[in-house]
Amino acid sequence: MRIFALVLAALVGYLLGNLNGAVIISSRLFQEDVRTKGSGNAGATNFVRNYGTSKAVFVLLIDVGKTVLGCYFGALVVRWMGYGELWTTGKMLGGVSVILGHMFPVFLRFHGGKGVLCGAALALVMDPLMFLVFFAVFLTLFVTTHYVSLCSIVSACCYPLLYGLFFPGQWDIFAMALGISALCVVMHHANIKRLLQKTESKTYLKKH
Repeated sequence: MRIFALVLAALVGYLLGNLNGAVIISSRLFQEDVRTKGSGNAGATNFVRNYGTSKAVFVLLIDVGKTVLGCYFGALVVRWMGYGELWTTGKMLGGVSVILGHMFPVFLRFHGGKGVLCGAALALVMDPLMFLVFFAVFLTLFVTTHYVSLCSIVSACCYPLLYGLFFPGQWDIFAMALGISALCVVMHHANIKRLLQKTESKTYLKKH
């Protein structure tokens, strides 16, 4: 039953992750697929570059909302199954599964986003103070460089370190954080190449 609870948490989280905010909002409001624009990525950064920041709040609400929902579903299902000691694990597993569904959505032919926003939402759910550290790193780099990809990569590298610090001795939590961190860096491989070649695009917040 314990395995069933964890599998159920992971499955529901993954399916929630398929609800991609950038794809949904670009389709509903602009009758376009954000993946056909700009970098082709189904994420918030590509959405902002092509449609501005004013409508990006809806993308944020969807991607953050599905992550929070996945986290608490995961936590509640393991508690409902009688494994209250796995509350934190269930919450982390649900959130990580949402990120995997966001990155590799079966209903979008596995062409999703890079999971940074969902990863930040997961950190917020797991520990608000940890999220503030994560956000501070991201924001400081963004203000000084305007390279969202660099901010994301550095933040991803900090991800397992923060989980190790805030959840000492919880190796299952650390392992999931490390896995998501590695995947996020791999998803940015093209950005890393452009950063090294100094051809990466900068992002400036704009309204339209």
